[in-house]
Amino acid sequence: MPDSDEAKVVPEDPEPEKPGIKLAVLFALSTLAGLIASSILVVDYLRPIPVYCEEGGGCDAIKHTQEAMTFGVPTPLFGVAGFLLLGLLILMRGRLPRLALVVVSSVAGAFGGHLLTMQMEYGVFCKYCVVADLRS
Repeated sequence: MPDSDEAKVVPEDPEPEKPGIKLAVLFALSTLAGLIASSILVVDYLRPIPVYCEEGGGCDAIKHTQEAMTFGVPTPLFGVAGFLLLGLLILMRGRLPRLALVVVSSVAGAFGGHLLTMQMEYGVFCKYCVVADLRS
């Protein structure tokens, strides 16, 4: 019969949960949402008649401004490239990729803020643009 003074052994959790995992998953999912929204916008920007956005809606109005093209390239293509870069940086480990992630996220956030401000100035909003810009 075991001694009552004997300490009970409680098995340790084999892998303690890391607090940053949930944040990383949230960041990855929001990056995916931004990538999808930007991809939808690329389709509509490259076609004369929108596929996803309603004709004459917020996206159509923004599409005809000077901000719709940057260096002759549709602005949503920069979003696709940026979100792909963020996705790659999320998957990488180490100090340098984390620093790059902070820098790229900061630049994307500033640009997304500019684009949201532009929509407010024009008084029109596109749901896909808002998703991409807020995620930036």
